Amino acid sequence: MAKKYNGTFTGVGKGLNYVGSSSGFSYAYSGLVGIDDSGVLMLDFQTGVSFVNATVTYGNSTTSGDDIQFLVKINGETVMATHTRGPVNSSNAGLQPAVILPPHSRIEVTGTNFSSSTPRLCIVSIIGRVYE
Repeated sequence: MAKKYNGTFTGVGKGLNYVGSSSGFSYAYSGLVGIDDSGVLMLDFQTGVSFVNATVTYGNSTTSGDDIQFLVKINGETVMATHTRGPVNSSNAGLQPAVILPPHSRIEVTGTNFSSSTPRLCIVSIIGRVYE
């Protein structure tokens, strides 16, 4: 019999959502965010008492060819930097970096357009398994 989980998808935002018990799953979806040259905050949340074994997925929906950099920070320290040029299927397609999100930590993901001050619609998600 399949296990039933409580929780309903309520939309995109900057926070981390938990599904199931404290040793279940978690996700964060930024939704489409206009990324300009100022370092736009896409996700910003605090982890709970457990750690998360997560995968980061990012995308650039524009065909502009702009260079977009995504940074993942844990407690203010950059732990991962990824980059895309134009739509995600033209550069770094399929790259889904893994990261451990420690307990009681602030997680921030930012996007910066190095080619233009014009906002380009991008998206980032973090999906992971929660461990006690």
